[in-house]
Amino acid sequence: MVMLIEAHFGMNGPEMNGPVLEDLDALRGQLKGRDCPIVTTTRVREPLDFYLSFYLWGVYYRQKDPASFGASFEEWVRMVPNLQSTMLLHSMSAGDAEYKPRSYKRKYSLPHVSPQQLLRQTQQFLRRFDLVATMERFDEHLLMASDAVGLPFMLYRRNTPKKKGGCRKTKDDICPDMDKCRALVKEVAPVDHEVYGEFHPAFEERVAALGPAFATRVADYKAELQRAQAVWTDALRQQFLCRYRPEWLPLHPEWKLREANLRCPVEGPGALELCQAAYTYRAVECPWQYRPNTSDTDPLGCWRPSTGVR
Repeated sequence: MVMLIEAHFGMNGPEMNGPVLEDLDALRGQLKGRDCPIVTTTRVREPLDFYLSFYLWGVYYRQKDPASFGASFEEWVRMVPNLQSTMLLHSMSAGDAEYKPRSYKRKYSLPHVSPQQLLRQTQQFLRRFDLVATMERFDEHLLMASDAVGLPFMLYRRNTPKKKGGCRKTKDDICPDMDKCRALVKEVAPVDHEVYGEFHPAFEERVAALGPAFATRVADYKAELQRAQAVWTDALRQQFLCRYRPEWLPLHPEWKLREANLRCPVEGPGALELCQAAYTYRAVECPWQYRPNTSDTDPLGCWRPSTGVR
């Protein structure tokens, strides 16, 4: 059994930098000596690329209100220094950067924390992970994660998130002089650059140490991924999560996912109860491995793109 947990941010939710990692470390200690590895992994991104991606995705179209969001990429960047490092430590800072950038410095910069403190805290946080990869090496990262825990399904749909507000600008549109933008971000986000300067070469060395055999695996994996994109292209809908609506109602938490449809991989006393607790109830997304209401009988269930409802 492999359990994959994404630590996503949410209002008033626990931070990965804190109770989440602490609980995982405690669990790892309890499982010592047993064949049940716990692997923690994350990624860092080249700082300018990180800023541009965030800006185009959620900020550019808001600059119709320049008094709140600035009138340009440069004005917004200067409002949100060291964005990547801050978001790693304080996930809800993403909300300020997108919706209330003028409050960002007041909450997450001086006088609350100096750049030196932010750098030290971010380095300490990332060094607790088993694997810190880079966005540029996404596929290498997945292969390493699979080697560590045995991921059962490795194909994915390459996706570019839709930019909010109908934004059609590109990175080159925003930064026709990329060197100027790079200098701007290096000035405003020195901590992000120091963090990337540590973990990017470290991951490159880790990839290189795996040698030619791993490089061949990466090339084969990328080719397989490219062939798989046609599966999603041919799907009848753009919704690639299975569309089953589980028996979900906030007023009735006692409702459970039907045992007949819940393929629990755990056996023995308490197994079903464990699976019921682990498989999240959601109204929009299909819980992990819950059978979709389509004619698709693929045993991988939700991992497959939908081919339509019969």
